[in-house]
Amino acid sequence: MEGENQEPNPVMNALVMEPTGIRSKNSNRHSYVRFINATERRVDVIWINYEGVRVKYKTLDPAEYFDVTSFVSHPWVFLDAETHTKLVVSSKEIFDCPAPNFVRLGEGIIRPTRAHVTISLPIYSLHECALQTVQRCLRNPRDAYRLEVPAPIQKELFQRCSLSWGMRSNNRS
Repeated sequence: MEGENQEPNPVMNALVMEPTGIRSKNSNRHSYVRFINATERRVDVIWINYEGVRVKYKTLDPAEYFDVTSFVSHPWVFLDAETHTKLVVSSKEIFDCPAPNFVRLGEGIIRPTRAHVTISLPIYSLHECALQTVQRCLRNPRDAYRLEVPAPIQKELFQRCSLSWGMRSNNRS
């Protein structure tokens, strides 16, 4: 599937989440990256800014890719757009942009190459797989308390659904 060549405005497409201890550091070295969604899920591509706040850049459909020019050591994370569960790149939840590789073209021309970064599913526990499946079936977070499952699982589903639906409503505004 063909990706977008145009980089979005992160301020216009921002999905701001709680800050983490991880943050972008100042860098003057560009990093040229192509994020490739190798899952069957829609994936939110999220940059962690200088304050540690997560900013959503784009949502990728399955098999779609997104070219971005970032900076060396800027961290990115990837979430399932529906359930907000973490996805991985090379088995890691956080991707730090690498220094670019360069290719020498004819007549002394040197051009940076784009690093291909494949987003994939981690190996989920059976518990996590079950929670994701049930979460997709619930229409309202309170429906978790109607399930015939132990109270701690009801509470976990309620919290996950509340968080997920809260993010969806923030994304629409």
